[in-house]
Amino acid sequence: MVKVADWSIVGYISMIVLALILLVTIKQYADTINLAKSYHIAVNQTMDIFGIAVCLLLFITILFDHRINIGTIYFMAFITLESMLLFWDFEAWVVDGDPAQTTLNRIINYYNFGFVLMVLTTFWLYVKHLTDTHDKWMDAIDIAYYSLLALGMSVILTNPWTEFVFTIDETTGLYARAPTYWLSLIAPICLIALNALAVHRYVRGMRKKIGLYSYTLMPLLGAIIQYAFYGVEIIYIAMLFSLILIYGNFYVERGQEITKKQAKITEQKVSMMIARIQPDVLNRTLNSIKNIEGNPPETVSAIEHFSEYMTRNLMVLGQINTVPFSAEMKHVRTYVNLEKLRFKEKLNVRYDIRDTSFQIPALTLQMLVENAIKHGVTAKESGGTVTITTRLTQEGHLILISDDGVGFDTTKPLPDDERSHIGLANVKQRLEEMSHGTMDIKSEIGHGTLVKIIIPKTTPMDR
Repeated sequence: MVKVADWSIVGYISMIVLALILLVTIKQYADTINLAKSYHIAVNQTMDIFGIAVCLLLFITILFDHRINIGTIYFMAFITLESMLLFWDFEAWVVDGDPAQTTLNRIINYYNFGFVLMVLTTFWLYVKHLTDTHDKWMDAIDIAYYSLLALGMSVILTNPWTEFVFTIDETTGLYARAPTYWLSLIAPICLIALNALAVHRYVRGMRKKIGLYSYTLMPLLGAIIQYAFYGVEIIYIAMLFSLILIYGNFYVERGQEITKKQAKITEQKVSMMIARIQPDVLNRTLNSIKNIEGNPPETVSAIEHFSEYMTRNLMVLGQINTVPFSAEMKHVRTYVNLEKLRFKEKLNVRYDIRDTSFQIPALTLQMLVENAIKHGVTAKESGGTVTITTRLTQEGHLILISDDGVGFDTTKPLPDDERSHIGLANVKQRLEEMSHGTMDIKSEIGHGTLVKIIIPKTTPMDR
């Protein structure tokens, strides 16, 4: 388990280092702004400063979020290494062409090449954390990854003797690519390819994939452009923009994670409340009232229906899965029986049920029938009829709830009851999320309302 306090200290130190790096680069740039320098050097240094500033801003927003976990730590390391990469690139342009600083120029360029490999490796660790998978393919990618990393570092570390990658002219102090410079690109390009393979094979969710793919494709494209057109360091800025895309995806994921946690907390609170209500106690109490001597038959019937209705409601309040339509239909009949005791001949309900072989979110149908009765037929002076119809069609399981009541404007809340409008929106959302279903409402003032639900076929028997 990650201790937030420990990593926060490391985070604050890293933030101070990044801020100092930014100040140093800005000062160096300001000190040399009046010196004659080529256009491409000025452009590169400006992009480096901009990139370091963006990285610092991203780092601060994550650090002050105060929700540190392993994924956050990898991402903060990712940002820090990207900042260091931009810093060393800036310094390389500062010392390039100075014969008195040829040794420093070599060291800085070694850091540059090395940090590219370190950034790609940190990205790999971040992807492994996101996938949380361990199989033979992941092991194979892991072995290949670290073998290529060792190869890439070997090419860089042996450059003082082989000069396969770059040279520094002792007279002019200028950096120059070696004819075999392409050897230094083999390891990074292969590492990028392995990152892309891991993202494709293991990462779930198109939005997350797009963000991570960008960190494989954009640097690769930047490397190709940079190899063809020497002078402007496209690859580092490509990596920066990819990092921004991943950051956006990171915070979308964070928001979803927080929403899920809040929903789980709410669900636990509801479960605790239900546990305290104790349906058995409620039933015994209602049965005691029902059995009081002298109760009229109508009162006894009402108490029985009410007891059944409340028991069912309490049972499904904590239900996070769908329920059989037949069970939902039984609950609706109980609710309708209660309402008929109240409205008598003013309320008529017709059942045309020819398909029950499917699941539906609990209390969905009851909510819609309740709206049809409350805001439809009983709001009409002469009353009316609610019709519940089910069919198995080519589209899926069809449910129709219609009434010949007063109707309403579907774009506005129901009169004096905004909760019903919110309830309809919740029913539609639950149908979409839990059953992949659709719900359409058509209503005409003075003529009535029709609710149409389609739930896709989900079993071979349905098809």
